[in-house]
Amino acid sequence: MPEDLLNHNCLHYAYSRDVQEWVLLSADGDVRIRTNGSYRVNNGDALKEAVLGGTGIARLQTFVAAPDIATGRLVQVLPEYRMPAQSLYAIFPERRHLPAKVRVFVDFVVERIGAELPSWDKKAGLV
Repeated sequence: MPEDLLNHNCLHYAYSRDVQEWVLLSADGDVRIRTNGSYRVNNGDALKEAVLGGTGIARLQTFVAAPDIATGRLVQVLPEYRMPAQSLYAIFPERRHLPAKVRVFVDFVVERIGAELPSWDKKAGLV
């Protein structure tokens, strides 16, 4: 249950929209939990290393956690809940004179992470 997080050391990503209030989404509705923890960092890899070292529980982006979930080094807590989605936008001044390198980059990003389910989620079995 999400309320069980109150009994754990919850590690925080400093640049998160809701640093200490974790929003968890489910079919039954949203749950907001005000978590406490002894560690706050602005680097996803450092946060993952703290979790791997046994420091506590954290919300990790799947592109950071997926390889370790696939190998069993990390496990999902509360798999019936998901985190709110975040959008990524490519913004450029105009489309008519778009440099080829920008078009290639945008196409690459859309191919890698533009799908409904990113490739790293599929590899980790998070489907």
